[in-house]
Amino acid sequence: LEQLTMNIHPELVVEGLMILLSVPTSPPWCKRILGIYLSRTIMRPTAVRVVLDRVLSSDIAKGDPRAYQTVVNLISTCPRQVHISEYYEKISPQLITLLHTSISTSSHLRRAAILIIGKMLENRQDLTETYLFNNILKPLKLFLDPLRNSETTKAKSGEEEVVVHDEEIEKSIVVSEQELSMCIEDLHQISSGLGPCQPLLNIIAPIIPTLFQLHCFTSRTKSFLKT
Repeated sequence: LEQLTMNIHPELVVEGLMILLSVPTSPPWCKRILGIYLSRTIMRPTAVRVVLDRVLSSDIAKGDPRAYQTVVNLISTCPRQVHISEYYEKISPQLITLLHTSISTSSHLRRAAILIIGKMLENRQDLTETYLFNNILKPLKLFLDPLRNSETTKAKSGEEEVVVHDEEIEKSIVVSEQELSMCIEDLHQISSGLGPCQPLLNIIAPIIPTLFQLHCFTSRTKSFLKT
């Protein structure tokens, strides 16, 4: 059964397992085993979205807090047979991808992803920071590297102006504007969706000075980051 669930497309596996789990006459031991296989399936690429689409498929479910709580508990809970660090490593990239889905057609997926991230922070802040936030905040954290900054920040030496060629400018770019924009948008979504959250504040505290410097810089330029 384990080989079968690993070799079939996640969408088919999730659909089959959730149908079996919804049978009211299923014995507890059967539901427990099905839950284990479902949790293992979630670790496969795109499987988190498949589960969310399945549970939140109807308009009624999309507006039902209980439906969101169901998927949050399901996805944020690591199976006993899997090491929790491996589990967080597998599902974190999937949640980041869900933050980039279309607002007009997939706002429920974004909402669910943010709630799952909040539960993961509550359960294991350290692992959530390692596998999820370190990837999201990577563009901002690059500016915290004083060695990199000292090597890439060169404009003038005394009264003599330094001529910098296009190739040198391109090599000196630490982070692109697009990468920064996505980073800030993801952070805004999570912080707005979770509200005041101490674990989240603990994670973003080191980059707050960088965010302030970025705000000061964009307020004096035509960068689209200010929007």
